[in-house]
Amino acid sequence: MLVSLPQSYLIIILGFALCGLSISVSKALLVAVVDALFSHFIHQYPLWFGFHTLFFVTVSVAACYILTRHGLLKIMAAILAGTIVAAALQSVYVPLSFTASHTTVMDLPSRPWLVVLIYIPEPIIMVILYHLVKKYGFQIMNNKAETY
Repeated sequence: MLVSLPQSYLIIILGFALCGLSISVSKALLVAVVDALFSHFIHQYPLWFGFHTLFFVTVSVAACYILTRHGLLKIMAAILAGTIVAAALQSVYVPLSFTASHTTVMDLPSRPWLVVLIYIPEPIIMVILYHLVKKYGFQIMNNKAETY
């Protein structure tokens, strides 16, 4: 929960900002809580690589659609944009974190605090990216920003 909740929230708000869509803090937080709860339960089962991400995207898109009523394709684009940014960041800093800490992915089950420690750079970078996107009005899609 210490990783899933903030990660889901940041993926949602950054993705929506990149796509020129608005979502209130309370709605984004509600979707993030739902995602984090489902994530907690889905991690209890041994699943194929990538299934967790697919599940996250599906739950996020459905919940955001229900709460905002933006177009389904626009919401899908927003969630996927945020997810791609998070995945790109992870592909860079996670290997560096393992190297710096002299650990491997095999150490994670015996040291759950390491998951939280390795995650710390991602929210910092995503918050910075979010503020830059908002400050400079960078969008990958041109949508009219509406608040619901």
